[in-house]
Amino acid sequence: MAISFLDNTLSLLNRYQQIMGVDEWLFNQAIGEGAPLGGREVWIQDDRQNLAEALVEATVDMSTLMRFWPTPRYITNERLDLGRGVPIQLQELKTKWGYVQAFGVRTTTVIETGATIVFSAVGALGIDDTATVTVTTSVADEDIRVFFQQEDGAPQDADELWEIEPLRIVAGAVAGDKDIIFSRALCVQPDDYWKKPFDVSDNVNILEENRADTETAADFITLVDVYQITTEGNQVIIEDPIFYQKTSLATDRETSAVALLTDDVNGLFRIRTESGTAFPAIPERVKINYLAGLPRVNLRMDTQLARAIINYANTLVGTWRPPLNQPADNKFNDALKQEPLPPGLTNPPFGTLRGGIQAWRFAKRRAQLRAGSF
Repeated sequence: MAISFLDNTLSLLNRYQQIMGVDEWLFNQAIGEGAPLGGREVWIQDDRQNLAEALVEATVDMSTLMRFWPTPRYITNERLDLGRGVPIQLQELKTKWGYVQAFGVRTTTVIETGATIVFSAVGALGIDDTATVTVTTSVADEDIRVFFQQEDGAPQDADELWEIEPLRIVAGAVAGDKDIIFSRALCVQPDDYWKKPFDVSDNVNILEENRADTETAADFITLVDVYQITTEGNQVIIEDPIFYQKTSLATDRETSAVALLTDDVNGLFRIRTESGTAFPAIPERVKINYLAGLPRVNLRMDTQLARAIINYANTLVGTWRPPLNQPADNKFNDALKQEPLPPGLTNPPFGTLRGGIQAWRFAKRRAQLRAGSF
């Protein structure tokens, strides 16, 4: 599965392949039966990494303007100042990011490690093109994730950057089972191909190396780890700085509390302590962890928002050109056209190219009506 070893693209790397219409085999560095080159180029890891960096930049720019992420992501150790003159339990605080899904941290629970992938030919390519993993679980589809194993190159179990997606989850043939279905093109061996250096001075390497073969079983992983990902540990840390302490100057005083969400879209919440736990006398700020972002639709990022980010990212790739087929190249070039500036806008924040102007318009429309947004 196309991944970045360095950047969390929030699944946009694979959405790029789908929305731009890039062949999924070539995008994931595979050729062979069912995936002929036909004058097109195979993507190597440097291509995907260049694209990932542009996608991350576009996502951050648009999210900052909208004040929410395009899909849920974890925010850690965010500090918010408390007001003075109002009891802390009566204050309504606001997170930096909207569409709060839950307070807490990312928590992983094993559903099955080393789950076997069964490959099958579902399409008309004449080769195995579909991967299915069957697990016995009652976990909600929304919480099920599939990951590469450490044996295949992942730095740790359930690593966010090594998630395999998109997934389709259906009921299995046996009661209590679930079939997790995804493309076989996402299963190219990372250690053998994605991580292998590409030497442009080596003619043999250019022609033969860094390409998995659709008909070679060893070029694809056969096992994955399946996890439940949830948000646990709703804990607000109320910080009482050193200079307010009467008994010790060694450390800050911290009191644990919980967050009571009052408005998920705007990230408004109140603070509550456990029964019998007193609030600090002069609290200064709170520290929170939470999951926030526009809810997924059918386990995926909102398509219109994904398309806007991708078109903007196409304007940010610099001199590097992605190896695209003709229809995809037409879409790429369209994003690079000069766009008439909206009336009164002399310094567009996302540049003057069509992809940037359209992304700015889209982000402004989708922005929450939060104080100070514009």
